[in-house]
Amino acid sequence: MEAVKGVLSSVLKMGNEQDSVQKGNENSASHCEEFLSVRHEDFAIELDDRSLNSKGGSRHEVAKLKAELDVMQTEITCLTHDLNDEKLEHLTVKKEIDQLKRDVTDATSKKSQTTSMECLQYLNTNLEEEFTRIRADLKVESATNAYSLNACQTRAKVNGIRRELTVLKLKAKNII
Repeated sequence: MEAVKGVLSSVLKMGNEQDSVQKGNENSASHCEEFLSVRHEDFAIELDDRSLNSKGGSRHEVAKLKAELDVMQTEITCLTHDLNDEKLEHLTVKKEIDQLKRDVTDATSKKSQTTSMECLQYLNTNLEEEFTRIRADLKVESATNAYSLNACQTRAKVNGIRRELTVLKLKAKNII
């Protein structure tokens, strides 16, 4: 009898445990159902949003993306024009720099010609001054009728200076 009581008590314990498990399961099940129902509602809302998007929302998004793409395309076009303008400006600046280089080269060569001309003018002026001085000396000597060796040397000097002046003038004309 004791064995039957032990078996019965263990069966009752198992029954109670099963009841508590079943109650726990029921509680868990109710929690799961609540969770699933909330999730289902969230999912249903998501589905509704998706269905809205698939009906007209995605067209709206596509139109929005297309508008953004158009704006980007316009910006790219503007940047391309700006880049082309910069290239043209760069080429213009390069041409201007090349022209300045040519001008500097021309000015340098003209400067050297100018310098040569200045030298010739300086020589010419100095020779003219010396020629004038010698002529004055000759006048003085001729006035005194003293045609000495000094006068002959002066005359030779004057003739040499005349030749040099003629050569320098010809050179100056060729340079100009």
